[in-house]
Amino acid sequence: MIQLFHNFDHQPNTTARRLSNPIQYSESALLSRIAEGDERAFATFYHHYYQLIFPFILKHLPTREDAEEVVQQTFLRAWLHRDKLADMAFVKAWLFKVATREYMNHVRNRLSGKLALVQLEERGEPADNNTVLDIKEINHLISRAMDTLSPQRRQVFYLSRREHLSIDEIAARMGISPKTVKNTLTAALVQVREYLAAAGYAISILLLLRF
Repeated sequence: MIQLFHNFDHQPNTTARRLSNPIQYSESALLSRIAEGDERAFATFYHHYYQLIFPFILKHLPTREDAEEVVQQTFLRAWLHRDKLADMAFVKAWLFKVATREYMNHVRNRLSGKLALVQLEERGEPADNNTVLDIKEINHLISRAMDTLSPQRRQVFYLSRREHLSIDEIAARMGISPKTVKNTLTAALVQVREYLAAAGYAISILLLLRF
């Protein structure tokens, strides 16, 4: 795998640690320097957020190589949008959203096309290697499950899973509290899983069912 940021060692040496010292820059000053194309400032940004983003992504992918690919793509997007970082109110939240989207793109790319397959477990039994669904079938199955949800659960599920909005963004759009969104989303996820289980499938795809 090609390292997009091959100069940003994940185990920084003395110089890199000094660069990533949070006392050296305030976040606003750091982001301003990044916006100007300062690669040393971006290295500081990279080292700080890498240790947060990588474990988060690794939990949802089978290998470190897959997680590394997603993280590299995330920071590439951050660099390409560096001129906008200084104007963002919540850079960390934005970066996690980008990482989530890159994760979903990564999984979709693995699943797309006629040869893109997802192993299933049938009623808790190990799946036969020949038992597969492609991404269109998965989306159809999830859509059928969504039809069983109440209007509020369906809307929350849709905004979270399909539009990839955060809890706070969903709350603002629907005019309800973040706590209500969390509770509603949890209930929706449980109901969707139960629907799939009743249909004979236990689909372990975080892309579609977890948050």
